[in-house]
Amino acid sequence: MEIQIERKGEHEAGGAFPLPRPTETDGMPVEVLLDRASFLRDTILHLVAQVRARRRIRDGNLRRIDIEQCETHGRLFQLPGGFVGTNKDVDGLRAQLETDHQRLELEKSREEAAGWKDIASLNRDLIEYVQEFRSLAEKLEILMGRPFPRPTFDTLLAEEPENDSTPSLKEASPPSEFQLRQLRRIP
Repeated sequence: MEIQIERKGEHEAGGAFPLPRPTETDGMPVEVLLDRASFLRDTILHLVAQVRARRRIRDGNLRRIDIEQCETHGRLFQLPGGFVGTNKDVDGLRAQLETDHQRLELEKSREEAAGWKDIASLNRDLIEYVQEFRSLAEKLEILMGRPFPRPTFDTLLAEEPENDSTPSLKEASPPSEFQLRQLRRIP
């Protein structure tokens, strides 16, 4: 009894680098290698998606921390001036805001380190799978007698286009006079 496995266009899917379909003359070794190539391609695409997702998470967390730091810094500048020690309520609030600002700076540093560590680990795995895929592609080119897609690490991780509505730095409006005055006051 022979078991038939239905293939639903697995060699055609793949977005970045679709795999060629086996022909009648390719034979069993080519089909086995194409199945392995299909698995590697899917793994590579999954890792690329994981790297991009982790970058988005990291960037979102860093953006949130930056916003909180700006708010804390703004509240610190809104405190009444004067010498330290003249108003205990203001001094306590100032100390709390400075502590919050330092805590956020530490949180930002930790998030950058954790993001780098996660992305580096995913990139290491991605490089390994891309190398294996490219080696398999060379073998398939020889067996099939036709070109086979060979993705590179750089093309896989090329920045995806931004779909959200957040403005880029090029689209951001210039700072107002008030913002410039506030920046000049920062020690």
